[in-house]
Amino acid sequence: MLAIFAVGTLFGYSFGSAPISYHVQVSFDGYIPVLGGIEQPLKVDMDLRVTGKEGGSDEKRRVLSEITQFRLSVYDAETKSFSPFPIGLEAVREYFPATTTTYRSSGKILATDAVDRDIPFQLPGLHPQHLADMTFLLLEFPEKPVEPNETWTYKRTFGKSDVLYEARYVGKEEQGERFDLKLSQSYEGFEDANRNPVPKELAAARVVTKVEGTGSVWFSGPSGRIVKATVTANGTSDVVSLEGQPVAKRTLKTSFYMESQGG
Repeated sequence: MLAIFAVGTLFGYSFGSAPISYHVQVSFDGYIPVLGGIEQPLKVDMDLRVTGKEGGSDEKRRVLSEITQFRLSVYDAETKSFSPFPIGLEAVREYFPATTTTYRSSGKILATDAVDRDIPFQLPGLHPQHLADMTFLLLEFPEKPVEPNETWTYKRTFGKSDVLYEARYVGKEEQGERFDLKLSQSYEGFEDANRNPVPKELAAARVVTKVEGTGSVWFSGPSGRIVKATVTANGTSDVVSLEGQPVAKRTLKTSFYMESQGG
């Protein structure tokens, strides 16, 4: 009797000394916790330049990333179009400077030299310490070969909570090896009477948020990098008084798109 054994594929990241460019677009539709809370759609367009750094091994690799273009746009209901928000690239680089991320070839992030600081235009998911997590190292592989339809889980820590991911290897497509993602996150915070985030001792209300999302990532095995990724996440926040009385319910849809520009 002939036995047939499935042979899996071992995937891993590899960034060489030649820079790689990514275009990233993130759209927000719903309640956004900035400037006391706004409900105008926002859109971020940015370009990232990613370059591998010499030395290291599969166990400990390093990659340099920097923002080369950045544009924040706000939807204008009168003109029915997006208008640029007045923030320049140099101002963005002050809060998102060039960053070195240390990672395993599987995509597991080990360290970053990004500064942990709040930014005046802070948006959900966009934080100096987590730019790599959300973009060119979005997908984390098992450290063993995987077969089509195989699933695995991993998590990334954002602030005081974890984002839990479930990944499934779909198989080879024209754009690359496809992986489907599911993600979930739960966290809470506090805000004052003007809906600004504050420490608990200054709070007028507690905000409990749950996020669920799905997406797909296309990965080039030969080059060792993501070539395209899309993710849509829906968040629901329950605002309750410190006495436990319901105050408001908010929703936010976040749409993420990233594509390699070659190189």
